[in-house]
Amino acid sequence: KKLAAGTKSIVLDVKCGSGAFMKTPEDALLLSEKMVAIGKGAGKRVRAVISDMDTPLGKNIGNILEVKEAVEILKSGADSDLTQVCIALATNIIVLAFGTSYDEAEKKVLAVLRSGEAYNKFLEMVRAQGGDTSLIEDTEKFRKARYRKEILSPADGYISSTDAEKIGSASVVLGAGRATKDDAIDYTAGIILHKKTGDKVQKGELIAELFTDDESKLVSAETMFMSGLTFSNEPTERAKLIYRVVE
Repeated sequence: KKLAAGTKSIVLDVKCGSGAFMKTPEDALLLSEKMVAIGKGAGKRVRAVISDMDTPLGKNIGNILEVKEAVEILKSGADSDLTQVCIALATNIIVLAFGTSYDEAEKKVLAVLRSGEAYNKFLEMVRAQGGDTSLIEDTEKFRKARYRKEILSPADGYISSTDAEKIGSASVVLGAGRATKDDAIDYTAGIILHKKTGDKVQKGELIAELFTDDESKLVSAETMFMSGLTFSNEPTERAKLIYRVVE
C-alpha cells in the first residue's frame, strides 16, 4: 500500500512486544529487514524503526480518547512515551527525504512541535478533508462515555509490567474495538492510564479509568485490565522505547 502511494521515502514503525503482531525483538527485526529490502527493491528510500509495545504507548486507549491525546501533544508538545516515538519517526523521515543529519532533523521536528506549527498543519489537514476543526480546537466537544469506573491500586509498590495485549483486550470489552467484524464500535469507550510500567503506586491510588456507554461491560473489563498488570515491591526498569533502526 505504501509503495502504491508513490512516496519516495518511507519510515516504517514496527512494533515489538505483547501488544504487537511481532512478540519478540528477533521477529520484529526479521520483519523489518524484509520490508526494508522490499522497499529498496522498488527503488524507495526506506527505514524501519522497531519500537516497544509491551506497554501501551500512550496514556489514552480508545478512539476519541486517543484523538484527544494526540491533539494535546500537538498543542502542548508535552513529553511522553508517545511524543518521543513520534519525534523519532518524524526525524527519520526528514533524514531520508532531505539527507540532513539526525541531530539537525530532530531540531526541526522539535521546533515545529513547540512553536505550534505542527498543530496548525493538523488543523489545515482536517479542514482539507471536510472535518470539523472545532472539535480539535476544543476536544471537550467530543461526546463522552455515559459510564466511568476508577481502577485503584490493590497494594503499595511498583507496577513491574503492563501487558499491552490484555490492556487492549480490556478496551475491546468496553466497546472500543471489535471482537467480531459485525460488532459496533463505541467511539467513547476506552481507558485512561494514570500509571504505567515502572511507576510507584500506593494502595487505593488511582491507576486507571474505564469508559463505556454500556455499564454492564465494566466488571469484565476491569477483570481483564487487572490481569494485565503485575506489581512488585522493587522498582522496575522500563524497556527502551526504540530498540533499533533498520536501514
